Amino acid sequence: VDALWPLARRLLRRGDGEALVRGSFSAAARVFLLCAILLNAYDHVNYILGKLDIAGSRPEWLQSFDETGELLSWMHDHLPPGSVVATENPPLVHLRTGLKTVWAAADPLKNRDDFARRNVSHLAHVSAYHTSSISRTDAPNFKILRHTDRRFLYVLEP
Repeated sequence: VDALWPLARRLLRRGDGEALVRGSFSAAARVFLLCAILLNAYDHVNYILGKLDIAGSRPEWLQSFDETGELLSWMHDHLPPGSVVATENPPLVHLRTGLKTVWAAADPLKNRDDFARRNVSHLAHVSAYHTSSISRTDAPNFKILRHTDRRFLYVLEP
């Protein structure tokens, strides 16, 4: 906010350089403020219309949230209570499923021995923003219990 104050002071002067008197704005300040308000309103209206599925597509981060939520709900409903899940986001999986979680290493394909030592019964990829080292082509090496089509979030048995 402090960094914008010199710009705001410059914009809030009349064309002749005199400071504002009784709320009069220079033409440049009025155009700038009107554009900023209209762009902000346009963005908010588009977001709300997309969120409510009235117009346009649903915002990307909400689609990601919904897809992750569906996978976590499935895990909560279908995995046995004593399961140990290796994942890149252990706190999220634990909070949403109640299952014991451990951090999955960067390359789960190379860490099967570590998973066995830690009694990991399932491997879950729940982050839409981090790519997994396991791709659709590697999937036959694992038993896929559940996966999503859009972002290939999954639950596997290692």
